[in-house]
Amino acid sequence: MGRVRATALIAGCAALALASCGGQSWTQAGGTTNPGGTTAAVGGSPQAVLLRALDTTNDSHTAHLSMTIGVAGVSFNTSVQADGVVDLQHQAADLTMTTGSIKLEVRIVGGAVYENPGTGWVTAPLPTTGLGAANNPDPTDYLAYLRGVADNVQTAGNDTVRGTPTTKYSGSVDLQHAIDRASAGTTKQSMQRLVTLVGDLSMPFTAWIDNDGRLRKLTMTMDLSTMAAKLGAPTGTRPVITISLEMYDFGTPVNVQPPTGAAAAPALQTRAGDRAAQSDLRNALTAEKTTYTDKQQYSASANDMKQIEPALGWGGKLHVHVGSAVTPGDGQTVCLGEKSVSGTNFVIADVAAGPYAGTYYGAGKYCPSGAKPQALAKLGTSW
Repeated sequence: MGRVRATALIAGCAALALASCGGQSWTQAGGTTNPGGTTAAVGGSPQAVLLRALDTTNDSHTAHLSMTIGVAGVSFNTSVQADGVVDLQHQAADLTMTTGSIKLEVRIVGGAVYENPGTGWVTAPLPTTGLGAANNPDPTDYLAYLRGVADNVQTAGNDTVRGTPTTKYSGSVDLQHAIDRASAGTTKQSMQRLVTLVGDLSMPFTAWIDNDGRLRKLTMTMDLSTMAAKLGAPTGTRPVITISLEMYDFGTPVNVQPPTGAAAAPALQTRAGDRAAQSDLRNALTAEKTTYTDKQQYSASANDMKQIEPALGWGGKLHVHVGSAVTPGDGQTVCLGEKSVSGTNFVIADVAAGPYAGTYYGAGKYCPSGAKPQALAKLGTSW
């Protein structure tokens, strides 16, 4: 049940994000939205047509949704089907998720996700730390990612989706493109953290736009190989997430309400909080290695590190200890620690030189005094 729950949350977030615009204006991408909703005013480049279609779809307010999410290239391969309704402007959904004989009811409303595997409702807040496979996204983050539609969008012919004539467009979403277009703020910082984790991920997509300028179908592929390597996965591991989404019956009545009597899901909250702390530490170590490349030693200066990765809590919740590996004061070891909202302290450490060179991890532990290489090597090889 854990796998279908995790995939259900991904699916629910993706459904809301990829299908809607969250009130954002897409006219910056070219032209203006056609108030009449006809193809007569849908001109310009394929990229501009696609971005305006997101705005037009959002103006439809609600729709039925059918989506399949596949996960492959990891320790388990799975496919989950999602069917239900979405409120595109209020980021709410009522979905039924199925995989094999397992069925899960999911509601997303009011910034929380509610799940019922048949034994009663439980709830947890939607994560807000940006995404990846390691951190499920806030839906508004995904909306900003869609600003990263690259300039390679092309018309790919005509097709019929559920009896509706459409025009197909293909291209890719580029995260760095999205960052460049995003305004400064939390969403931009979230995307920057994501690029640190997964690299400048390019996500191929195909979109089907109907004659009223609405998004009827979307397929997208996310290759998370870079992220897997950074997380220490075995060589050759290639996690791939595929999403296929269809929307129809625009304007259908939707009224998603939180179920009564839903119990808190501390395990889900704990896991999300722990992963957020771990993600911060991985990003912090990446920033420290940037400093090491320039200066051949790690830095304990919160001010210096904020210049490299301003989104992290340097000198606050994120603690940094720099030590020596070969000679006194050589700055060849670093240990970073952060406490999760669950109360568990996590650490990540790196020894750049000497017989103990390597990266080490600790859960429920703290950085040893002086960040000595022998002590760091005892932390462990994974969380």
